[in-house]
Amino acid sequence: MEMATAIASERPLVTVLRRLLELVVELTHAGRGAMISLDPEGRVRQTTLSGTSARRTRRGLPSATAEVVTALLGGTRSTRLQGLALPSSSLGFPVHEPPVTSLVGVQIRVRDHCYGCIYAVDRRGDPRFTEEDERLVVALAAQAGMALSNVRLASAARLHAAWRSALTRVASAARTGGPVRGFLGEVACAARVMADADLALVVGPDDEQRLPTVLAADGHGDAHLAVGPGRSQVPKRRGLGRVIAVPAHPGLPARWTLWVVRTAPRPGFDPAMFGLVDSFWEQATNMIDHVALRSAGDGAAATVDGLARGLHDDVVQTLFGIGMEVQAAAMRVAEDDLATRLQGAASNLDWLIERLRHYDDATAALPAAAPRERTLTPFS
Repeated sequence: MEMATAIASERPLVTVLRRLLELVVELTHAGRGAMISLDPEGRVRQTTLSGTSARRTRRGLPSATAEVVTALLGGTRSTRLQGLALPSSSLGFPVHEPPVTSLVGVQIRVRDHCYGCIYAVDRRGDPRFTEEDERLVVALAAQAGMALSNVRLASAARLHAAWRSALTRVASAARTGGPVRGFLGEVACAARVMADADLALVVGPDDEQRLPTVLAADGHGDAHLAVGPGRSQVPKRRGLGRVIAVPAHPGLPARWTLWVVRTAPRPGFDPAMFGLVDSFWEQATNMIDHVALRSAGDGAAATVDGLARGLHDDVVQTLFGIGMEVQAAAMRVAEDDLATRLQGAASNLDWLIERLRHYDDATAALPAAAPRERTLTPFS
């Protein structure tokens, strides 16, 4: 009950998980305990120990890791062992501590996703853990999974909201009009804010179509970049840390690349951000081409076509956003029937977006193959 209240509160996740680990150690009468959390790509991100010690692991598990930890991360069954003599370091504890003699642990899991594992070792006053201890660890691990799942969903929602806000800003700038150079600056600014980056660049060939040039920049250090054709090549500066560089998608006229940069002391980007930046740049390059057409004064037909394309892109973006929100809701509901219906609705939206894109291809190069037929999943 205490953990359910803590999860529902606005406490930082690290505080909630540390209290959960302390409860596991306290309720099972263990001498110590540990919790291993994985990043979205399944790599060990952090090992939290009971008490005041903590150790972080950047990539994978140490080579000396005990097989029981690997088994907990790879299996769904709880584990209760006795008569052990495992080095403390193989379970993430300090080297100088005594060997581990008994253990109870389980994977932290929500549906089909593993978030890590939690285990307690060395029961006080008894050489073995009981079945009741095992049930307690399983119950508290379920609470940990709920907390981690909620944080992941909240993070995904924030990233998607930032993506939609960035596209809205760029679409508004495209409708306002103006020179292409100024619009590229809006694109760079929107990308930097969306990715919570320190610097965003739009890089493309110079007027002679030879050297890559910084066409627009926004963020930390942009004042040191001479923006414009023939003035500054792609920067090679110390202090640049994580970089996402996305070229224009095949088939699009724009030959520019979007760079999103975080300086070295800062952590890397969320893995989901790579896909969001790629999607943002795909939509932005479409708008760049329309701004260029309108700026070149290709006539009223080009203007009308650009506005129609902008409306089309807005529809696709909105459908994509709704689909992500429906999928997130499907992951959170407990009723299997409702979850299935929500997944069906998200699938229908994906199919509709595919039909719209197929229509684009068909109108660009006639004759084209008819779109594949598909029966909509019943949803009410």
